[in-house]
Amino acid sequence: MNEKQKTLTIFNDSLLLEQPTGIAYSKVSNKIWVIETKAHKISILNEQGKLIKTIGKRGTKPGEFNFPTSIWIDQLGNAYIIDAMNFRVQVFDKNGKVISVFGEVGNATGYFSRPKGIATDSHGNIYISDALFHTVQVFDISGNFLYQFGKQGRKQGEFWMPSGIYIDNKDFIYITDSYNSRIQIFKLLKR
Repeated sequence: MNEKQKTLTIFNDSLLLEQPTGIAYSKVSNKIWVIETKAHKISILNEQGKLIKTIGKRGTKPGEFNFPTSIWIDQLGNAYIIDAMNFRVQVFDKNGKVISVFGEVGNATGYFSRPKGIATDSHGNIYISDALFHTVQVFDISGNFLYQFGKQGRKQGEFWMPSGIYIDNKDFIYITDSYNSRIQIFKLLKR
């Protein structure tokens, strides 16, 4: 498709979403996942904007949410959701089946205080920015804590309320360092 063939249109002007805060596209299923924070659910749409299905309701069981906020979809089509006020991460397969649920509130490494952004690297490790810990914590798919980087501060490699995170296909890690009014970029080194 050339540039002249591209047009912008309204995606779906009849779809009512309750406080949408996160959106991601799955190249595997060609579906769009939308986080509806106020409704405590995920809406899955086709490429034309038609609602295909929803996942979740308010609660604490796997597949239920308490103010979900951020989403990341990996190369396999798995969706990673920050379930913010349950202080956990939920991972779903491309069809919306729960694969993994991990995390809990706490004030130490491996726990969450204000999880904000989420992304995965090429090895399948899960990166979560935590605004109140001023750090990025890294976990495996089972929720085992692997390591963290960053601490509160203004110097290079330090954060002040980090929120968004994105990891590209070369494992460059982009982090929005909110209160420092900057973006920091890191590179995952091979072991």
